[in-house]
Amino acid sequence: MGSGEARRHGGGRAARRDPREGRCVRVATRRSPLRRLAQHATTRQSRTGPHVPTRTGDARTPVQPSCRRNPGGGDRPARSDPVGASRCVERQDVRLARALPRCRRPRRGPRGGRGRHRSDARRRPRRAHRRRTRRPTRLGQGRPRPPGLIQNRVPMTSDNRNEAGFDLNQIDRLLTTTRSVRKRLDFDRDVPDRVIFDCIDLAEQAPSGGNDASRRWIVIKDEATKRKLGEIYARNGEFMITVADRLEGSGHGKEKVFSSSAYLVENFAKAPALVIAAIWGIHDNSGRPGLFDSVIQSAWSFNLALRSRGLGSTWTTLLNASVDELAGILGIPDGITTIVTFPVAYTKGTEFKPAARRPAEQITYFDRWGFTKARASEDGGVNFEDGLGVVAEVDIEAAPRKVWPFISDIEFPVEASEELQGAEWNGEARGLGATFTGHNKLGDMEWSIENHITDYVEGRVFEWGTVDPASPGGRWRFEIMDQGVGSRLRFSMEIGTENNLTIGFAEASENPVAVINGRRKQIRTNMQRTCDAIKAAVEAAD
Repeated sequence: MGSGEARRHGGGRAARRDPREGRCVRVATRRSPLRRLAQHATTRQSRTGPHVPTRTGDARTPVQPSCRRNPGGGDRPARSDPVGASRCVERQDVRLARALPRCRRPRRGPRGGRGRHRSDARRRPRRAHRRRTRRPTRLGQGRPRPPGLIQNRVPMTSDNRNEAGFDLNQIDRLLTTTRSVRKRLDFDRDVPDRVIFDCIDLAEQAPSGGNDASRRWIVIKDEATKRKLGEIYARNGEFMITVADRLEGSGHGKEKVFSSSAYLVENFAKAPALVIAAIWGIHDNSGRPGLFDSVIQSAWSFNLALRSRGLGSTWTTLLNASVDELAGILGIPDGITTIVTFPVAYTKGTEFKPAARRPAEQITYFDRWGFTKARASEDGGVNFEDGLGVVAEVDIEAAPRKVWPFISDIEFPVEASEELQGAEWNGEARGLGATFTGHNKLGDMEWSIENHITDYVEGRVFEWGTVDPASPGGRWRFEIMDQGVGSRLRFSMEIGTENNLTIGFAEASENPVAVINGRRKQIRTNMQRTCDAIKAAVEAAD
């Protein structure tokens, strides 16, 4: 058959002859997606003839299979056995397969014999059955979700998903805006049990020691019980009200925190629901893991689930100061430890902002306590370009104003450091832009170096760089953080990429990493001694 004849019969499709009918039929040029259905029906057809009933009744529609073993027609008869017939429909037209009836196994007759297929019009209605939930198989999905979770899920778009299938914009927003909520809790709106169940279901997916789900959750909605717990909370949190009154209008860094905490002390029982996370076991201070480390991560997952649904809470432990009284009110048996209590409510508004926190570069240590990097390393190694440094810290039981005179005294570290031998100011200036000269000794080496004040905040920050302020050989920094009832002193140092001796020593060594880390260890030891000396001097003078 020529190409013109093929076009007449299929518009570009291949045309073949049916050996039984002697006429051309169209066949698809690709394998049918309903191949198995067509095979099943054609096997039946091979026994009963080239006709099958339609979906609508007893009308019969001609079926014209084509056989690839005899594409050109000819005199060779078509195979009629079931196996051969099934092979003949490998390239059957998709439209033909869609017209085939739904095939079912023969039913037993009323006396146990083999029954006949009924036509679709006369079929009995299928018995109602319980539909089984299919287990998800897509990446990132687990067991079927509990009721009520699908509709609360944050919609995801394909534009900002990572290779693991997560929308990082939404995930990061959830993680950075789940705040401790106190004054913005809506005490007038009820929290449905279904929402609490859903949040606990999600929280229980958190990892547990030994995969042992020993957590238990207590939800208190009874008004009388909440009032009793509120009295305990108010009694144990009375000091927060006192501190809040003292800090009111002072502009202190902890003023807002204590004001918010005092508000919760006075309104704890008004929360629509109080949720307590508890666990089997008693903490015996043995240091053995497996108790708190099996509940804390779950409790925080509970907070994340609340936030994603427009609710809020805050982590409270004041009730734990009266565990016997708490157990008596709630009927908690021996052998159970209550970890945290969450006052749960919908929030007034849903917009929350990330909190001010130190960046990871300042609080992350590599390979040893106090070893820092100012920038992420491209190769994961130890490189001067990454801003290698060290940090030493200490808590001081005194206000920042009492710590400041010691960190701004350039001669005070001489008493504590084994390397610094002396220091004096160059001129009368003492603030930003002033300079001083330091004298150092390390083994048989002695040197003097000029230092430039590069950051100066009265009562809080004192920073200097060596040699060149634009490209210092090292940058040293004192910071005082107000802790409310005391201060935290942070002393940090970053090695420069030029103008320092450490680079020369490292380049001349066969093991530069050992030289660099050895020098960092020396520096940090002297820095920690300086911090400890300041702490002792401040607390002795207070």
